[in-house]
Amino acid sequence: KLLADTYLRMGQPEKALGTLRPLLERGQRDAAALSIAGQAYLATGRPIDAEGMFTAAAKLKPGDILVRTALAMTDLAKGNAPAAFDALQTIASQDSGDAADQVLISAHLRRQEFDAALKAIDHLAAKMPTAPGPLHLRGVTLRGKGETEAARAAFEQALKLAPKHIVSTAALVSLDLQERKLDQAKARIEAVVA
Repeated sequence: KLLADTYLRMGQPEKALGTLRPLLERGQRDAAALSIAGQAYLATGRPIDAEGMFTAAAKLKPGDILVRTALAMTDLAKGNAPAAFDALQTIASQDSGDAADQVLISAHLRRQEFDAALKAIDHLAAKMPTAPGPLHLRGVTLRGKGETEAARAAFEQALKLAPKHIVSTAALVSLDLQERKLDQAKARIEAVVA
């Protein structure tokens, strides 16, 4: 779990998921492992998988922040979005951690509520001013809104904070390829390999 969390903090969520896979596949239910997996899925742009992990983690620890978050997600799944988002915002404002923020962002992105996601990302960024994750999420959200240049700037800011943040590098390569900037994409990949 510590190794997976370290990979996640280093901007390598796929390695975090690979590290957790044996725990998750053997059916060993561990709330911390499920929470890390949820964060990793969110960081790789898979909000539906992230929600599943957060919900499973919450079931294992009643009374925990994750449980309250899972209950809010249940409301959301049932179509009671206003109550779910109110609960998630309350949890995020009371919790010094980032789990509730991550779930709130994931839910907004899943519903393509980009402006609400950006507001939640601002709150997360205030908690994690030196982490690349919020900047990466901002880039993902802005790209979803169709604001490619602003998304590019957010991904580049994430790389300034953490030059080895693979997910942001991959997002920039994707933008480069989309814009037919093949040499720039190749240079980014070569820099990562080096």
